[in-house]
Amino acid sequence: LLELVRTHDALFPWRVLYTNGSGLAADERLIPALHAARFDRVELSRCHFDEAINHRVMRFDHGVAIRRREVFEETVRRVLATGPGLKLVCILNQQAVRSLDDVERYLDDASRLGVKQVVFRSLSELGELYVENRETRWIGQHRVSTRELLEAVMPDSTPRAGWTFEGMTAGYYYSNEVYRRGDVEVVFEAASYVAHADGVQQGVLQKLVFHSTGD
Repeated sequence: LLELVRTHDALFPWRVLYTNGSGLAADERLIPALHAARFDRVELSRCHFDEAINHRVMRFDHGVAIRRREVFEETVRRVLATGPGLKLVCILNQQAVRSLDDVERYLDDASRLGVKQVVFRSLSELGELYVENRETRWIGQHRVSTRELLEAVMPDSTPRAGWTFEGMTAGYYYSNEVYRRGDVEVVFEAASYVAHADGVQQGVLQKLVFHSTGD
């Protein structure tokens, strides 16, 4: 992948690695390689800083080092120190971060590590696109509404103490409200696979995703 980026530099003006951090923790060569290939940022997923709570959702095998809190935090520090930007991504759900108090504790931990950007992302609305199965039932049962959190951040149009509203953005299947709390940019993101499917039907190519298999 890195050789592909170097060979076709102009085709990739924006470069992001989405990861649960397992590879970054396992091989210390990867972070410098991302920096050398001029990646803009790493989007690192973590549902909770507490490893036991995080494991309810992310379910790492015992031998995967990033499962442990201290390894996760050290990986965050190494990414920040080496050069690529870093954005922590927390998938909101009923088993981990689900309330504004949970959000603020997560942000306190992130700020302590020097993280400047955090996204709290809702589980996507699925509509009638998927056959009901274990995964879709879990999503339906554990989805946390970003709207309810936003109402807690800005009750009666007045931001909660310590929070500042910065703006809104929208993409082809998601919408964001952007805030600042202390020195951290905080994004609440809602997404809809129904809107995504509608966009696909229009024939517009929105994104290329490269998988570790080479696909």
